[in-house]
Amino acid sequence: MWGEPSFSVAMFVGMLVATIASILESVGDYYAAAQACAVPSPPTHAVNRGIAMEGIGAVLCGLFGAGHATTSYSQPTAMILVTGVIYKSLFSLMIIKS
Repeated sequence: MWGEPSFSVAMFVGMLVATIASILESVGDYYAAAQACAVPSPPTHAVNRGIAMEGIGAVLCGLFGAGHATTSYSQPTAMILVTGVIYKSLFSLMIIKS
């Protein structure tokens, strides 16, 4: 029905660059959120676990046929800085709405 699978080097490189950009953004989000909450920066092993979980989420999205992966968002960090409120339920709702 769909034809035989094909491989494109250009597509692979494009997706690799997008993945690296997403990892870099996530690391920045982790450190920015820590700074906005006035807590110590996350240790390296915690950042590694966060990136690993995003990778597992991306694999699960692919297995279920979702057209997107999972990643961190910068908007909750900005809302902490703007409002001064650190409330987990509020940010969960905000992410669901976006």
